[in-house]
Amino acid sequence: METTEIKVEDIDVTGPKLGQGSYGHVSVGTWKGARVAVKSLHEVFLQLYRDDPQRDAILAEFHREMTLLVTLRHPNVLQFLGYVRDDDRPLMITELLHESLENRLEREPRMSEACTHHVLRSVACGLRYLHERAEPIVHRDLASKNVLLSRDGYQVKIADYGLAKAIETQKRTAKKYMYTATFNQGTELYAAPEVFGKAASQPPRDMFAYGVLALETILGFITMPLPRNDEENLVIVPEVERRREDLNQSKGGETTYSF
Repeated sequence: METTEIKVEDIDVTGPKLGQGSYGHVSVGTWKGARVAVKSLHEVFLQLYRDDPQRDAILAEFHREMTLLVTLRHPNVLQFLGYVRDDDRPLMITELLHESLENRLEREPRMSEACTHHVLRSVACGLRYLHERAEPIVHRDLASKNVLLSRDGYQVKIADYGLAKAIETQKRTAKKYMYTATFNQGTELYAAPEVFGKAASQPPRDMFAYGVLALETILGFITMPLPRNDEENLVIVPEVERRREDLNQSKGGETTYSF
């Protein structure tokens, strides 16, 4: 299916709000008779004066994200359907799934082993697709709130690519570009240690977050590791020590999971 530029009057955004972030929110809408998810910028940004540099910058990033998402086609990546390019009301339209993994775990903390494996394998496949593109994409905010499931749990898709921008990287002699999603550093509980420094965004950040997501999916709750720094001994606590209790718990009970 080709992505379509949509006129404002063709999309009806009257459904409930599904979530929001620093720059925008997602609501349920209707397009061509089908229920879809519609991402909009917060009104406070749209009400800025037209010559305000902040407004121009935010709109530019919003349009850049649309340009990126239109190229994504994978069963484990949320499908981008269309967009409204009107600067007075820019919108992004994607397919609508039933719920986030975060909501599913709140309702059913202990999913079946088969369901757990299916979710984690699906997310891994989606990440592999993003990271192995000719222009790799680093999500930077992989978390259970950004993994969406269909009602039957069969469809599992990575969502919320934030306001994407390209970072030029060098690999051997070939110049390549790596896209990152979101302005911020992502959700802290999923963040790799290097996120809090000034290291460039790389796929391993997503893989670290995937490990945390795997623990959360297996245990049924988001883990709360020990602090990163042992101030008494002035040392950085290794991740395996910070999360040892959760790692041991993931191997307990009747089922043992291997990482």
